[in-house]
Amino acid sequence: MENIKDYILKSEVEEINAAVPAPPPKAKPKVSYETVFASGPDFAVRRKTPKTSMVMVIIVSKGQFYIKDESGGGTVQNLYEDSLQKFVSGIPDGGYAIRDADGNTPNWITTLQRDSCWRDTFLQTINDDRLHPYMKNDMFDIQEVENSYRPDIPHAEFSAVNTRLCTVWKQMKRTRRVSSRS
Repeated sequence: MENIKDYILKSEVEEINAAVPAPPPKAKPKVSYETVFASGPDFAVRRKTPKTSMVMVIIVSKGQFYIKDESGGGTVQNLYEDSLQKFVSGIPDGGYAIRDADGNTPNWITTLQRDSCWRDTFLQTINDDRLHPYMKNDMFDIQEVENSYRPDIPHAEFSAVNTRLCTVWKQMKRTRRVSSRS
């Protein structure tokens, strides 16, 4: 048999819980991106939220790829999958076009994307020292790599680009040989 006191307490608790409104769902922080600079193969993009500010710096000409936390004391961390994923997580579906105030874009990449296929391709590209000369000399386009990406075959994502680059290098060597004979 129920005790009347137990019933009263239950009612008060139920009334109190019913009177307290549920907290509103947390809104995602507003994220904005801006291109700090874009020159030749090099660029930097800033990611800002109301509480944080980070800059992803890609300087191919010096082999420097990192993310700097401007709001957390200026700490610098190398560019890895986790840090890149966090940096690009607020990018809209269409991607972020890398353009500075003068309309300049890096010569090997025009947009940042947030999907995992793009992140893998981007990290493989910047970590492959063999590609840096091509990126510096405007002979590499990450879009071609992304279009030919095949995860079932290791390194197949570079096959179409390598074919094009080999053709260009052969043409350059022929031109050099002909000009040196003159």
